[in-house]
Amino acid sequence: MMEQDKESRTFYEIILKYFLPMPVVENENVKHRVRERSTTNMAKAFVEKLSVPVTQNQSQVSSGSRLDGLSVPEHIVVSTAGSAHGLTHKSSYEMSDIDDMAVVANLFVSKNGVSKSRIFDTEPTSNPLYIRLRLTKDFVKLAREEGYTISRTDYLPTRAVTDTAMENATSAAKVMNPELLSRHTQMTDIHGPAATSVIDIPGFAYQAQLNRDNVIAYRHDLWPAEAWIHRHRKSGWPDKGLLHQCVSAGCYIVPVGPGGLQGLEWRYSFTAQERLLANSLTLLQRKVYIIMKLIQRHCVLEEFPSTALSSYHLKNVFFWLCEKIPRGHWTGANIYQILVTFLDEMLGCLVRGYLPHYFVPEGNLFARVPKAHLRQLARSIKKSRNNMFEVLATLGLKVQFIDLYNARSPMLLFIQSLQSRQPTTSFQQILISTLNSLADDYIREIRLWLGKIKAGQAHKLDGFKNKDNEEKDRNTLNLQEPEGVSETAGDWIQDQGLYHIALNNLTECLQLAVCDMENLRMNKSCQHQHTREFLLAVMVKYMVKHSLEASIVVWILTYINFRTEKHVDVKSTLENLFALFEKNDPTALTREEYQTWKLSVLTAADHPVVLECLPNAEWHKRMIMGTDSNLLNWIFKGVLKAFRGIDIDI
Repeated sequence: MMEQDKESRTFYEIILKYFLPMPVVENENVKHRVRERSTTNMAKAFVEKLSVPVTQNQSQVSSGSRLDGLSVPEHIVVSTAGSAHGLTHKSSYEMSDIDDMAVVANLFVSKNGVSKSRIFDTEPTSNPLYIRLRLTKDFVKLAREEGYTISRTDYLPTRAVTDTAMENATSAAKVMNPELLSRHTQMTDIHGPAATSVIDIPGFAYQAQLNRDNVIAYRHDLWPAEAWIHRHRKSGWPDKGLLHQCVSAGCYIVPVGPGGLQGLEWRYSFTAQERLLANSLTLLQRKVYIIMKLIQRHCVLEEFPSTALSSYHLKNVFFWLCEKIPRGHWTGANIYQILVTFLDEMLGCLVRGYLPHYFVPEGNLFARVPKAHLRQLARSIKKSRNNMFEVLATLGLKVQFIDLYNARSPMLLFIQSLQSRQPTTSFQQILISTLNSLADDYIREIRLWLGKIKAGQAHKLDGFKNKDNEEKDRNTLNLQEPEGVSETAGDWIQDQGLYHIALNNLTECLQLAVCDMENLRMNKSCQHQHTREFLLAVMVKYMVKHSLEASIVVWILTYINFRTEKHVDVKSTLENLFALFEKNDPTALTREEYQTWKLSVLTAADHPVVLECLPNAEWHKRMIMGTDSNLLNWIFKGVLKAFRGIDIDI
């Protein structure tokens, strides 16, 4: 394993930076904001009527990691297994779950809307995270007068609500797609407070599932975590304003008891507070949490499969960590050390058998976990913590983020560069070689998706073409389509959101890689924010050296203008940059080759088909605001169809 010196820290910084680039984390948030509106509208339609007498004063709350910005971006997981015929590979398409929470007020209203009554009064239990709900006499009397059957019990059982959630989950799946439900949907039992439906999405090469959790909760009028407001925080996070928002949002009561059991004890839920806190995090903080979730799934739980260590446990440790570590320490240069600290914190909780709940520290989230399980998980965490090189190699082999498509893992590229190194090759040169290979991958993918957009524009301009002409277009544009793609003349309209998102991410990742290469060559530490002038100069140098094709050059420079809000004509930008380049930097091309290449780039900047592909402010606005009702379907269906041969309707 590598020693913890300056070189190894630089290595970990580079690998962690490009294993999950920040543009992918940011873009996932954009896509989830687009999804939120559609998801909320669907959920409201699904939960219109409950079968128990608690249906009044109901509202819908968006919840879950996909809306918190803490979900793992959509990715392919490649797993290998031994068999009599050697190693076999099985891949699955992973996406974050959909979580729906219907929140009901503690109020029962008669059918005529006149008589009203509180449903329950709350009573504490020995565990500060749980309470009991004692039915009021007025509610029992009024409900029976209204014709409802009330069991002979003083307390409201959780099962009365979780059974209703299961009924709603079944109805929701039927509304979503009746045919898909009959062939590919499994209705599972209650998981914690949620009724879960699992939809198997049919495909050719990859297994894909969409999990939907349906929870019915009560709103709780009293804030149960007074000490949380006043405790000292080294980092200053959350600040007073955020604390006030969290308390004002109120908490919920969900139907699950200790150990996930159904009975008479209900758990406090701080879903609204968790979302507010998560949305206040920086992109790098989100990235650290996401990588930790991947380590948990593919390294820790591979050693010891167990439900005793969940994402919710990670989230609580993470929030404690955000309180301890000052905001200024959360930088790319420190990401490796923060991950190690994260593992150390989790290890300490497992060894002590005590994980304090973030809002109610008196509650121990490991209270009902067998000690033998805690010891096994502690050993697994310790192994990952002491073998981060192997951990990153494992993630590099198993996880492929959809937004990066077929770009190779930076960890694998580094290992290949390391294996092919000459005796005189320095560590710095190995990192440069790794980034150069990664940049070439990004360019290849940019070329593919620009080509697809150009092909789509040709269809738009010229009408439908026959198969021979479509094949001719692909050959002319040098396209290599992913497995399972069979695009027709109008498919580009449905998939244009996917293509533009791909181009955005790949272009930003390419910028990062090229600029970091330049920093390494100049023996500078990797910069995390570059001035526009530095960015453009470095990119042009790389473009000239690699003789990038015209449409790629125009796209990249236009996109930099777009992201930096410099509304400058791309042709003028190009002419100024080329003039500056010719004065200050020799080219690897001959003068004649350079002039020919320069002319083709300037010509492409005026070409109508190329112009159609360029970043568009209106498109960007629609993505963020979610004003296009078809966008969710385009993104989701486009990803599955274009990359994995899956074709479904949502």
